[in-house]
Amino acid sequence: MPFVTLTTDFGNKDFYVGRFKGYLLSHNESIQLVDITHQVRNFDIIDGAFNIKNSFYSFPKGSIHIVRVNETGLEAQGLLLAQYRHHLFLTPDNGLLSLISENKYDWVRAIDFKKVDAFKSDEIYAVTLKSILNNTLENISFEKENIIKKAKWKVSTQDSIIEGHVAYVDKFGNIITNIHISDLMPYFDRFNAFDLKYSENFVIKEFSNHFHEVDRGEKLCRINDSGYLEIAMNEGPADKLFGIKFGNIVKIFFYDS
Repeated sequence: MPFVTLTTDFGNKDFYVGRFKGYLLSHNESIQLVDITHQVRNFDIIDGAFNIKNSFYSFPKGSIHIVRVNETGLEAQGLLLAQYRHHLFLTPDNGLLSLISENKYDWVRAIDFKKVDAFKSDEIYAVTLKSILNNTLENISFEKENIIKKAKWKVSTQDSIIEGHVAYVDKFGNIITNIHISDLMPYFDRFNAFDLKYSENFVIKEFSNHFHEVDRGEKLCRINDSGYLEIAMNEGPADKLFGIKFGNIVKIFFYDS
């Protein structure tokens, strides 16, 4: 039974997610649907890409991941299917794919809407999925060389300074940056102390492994399960209390004590 994951900016208030699932199941009764999230910020492909990048690899190879974020009209945008790290991704051609795969996908094809017997967006996805599962994708698609690409936030590295961005804020108010452990390791090898700064008055000087290592209400930083630097508070909403928001710059200054 193939796994099909769903990531959208539809929200859970309306009927949109339920209707979409209905179309998918009506055309593909044997699939197993799994929700990643439907709470991606409206139209925000960076947020959408972050959610799927940090979850898809936990599924079995060969899983199919549908990502519908900032979908303003499939016929105008186009619909792409790509293979990346032995997984398949079905997304509008709006820059999502480039952010998910960092342009390292194995191949990419575009759906030929003239060969898809469907008109509504939900049903186009359902019919395309059926074609994927029946190994008839080549009948309704063509190779695509040029796709829309979006630049991701880059981590800036200097001799003793790393500068990154707040890439995500979860429901607990934990602040996740785009700084990965692989960015930090060269500095750990050279220095034995650091100051993590968001502002002049916000400084953290050591890493924690667990939230309870600091007192309740105290700030901390840690490397989360996905390998990214996270700023948090023990039992509190760090984003609201510290005033740190999506897109803000975070700097780490390294030195020898």
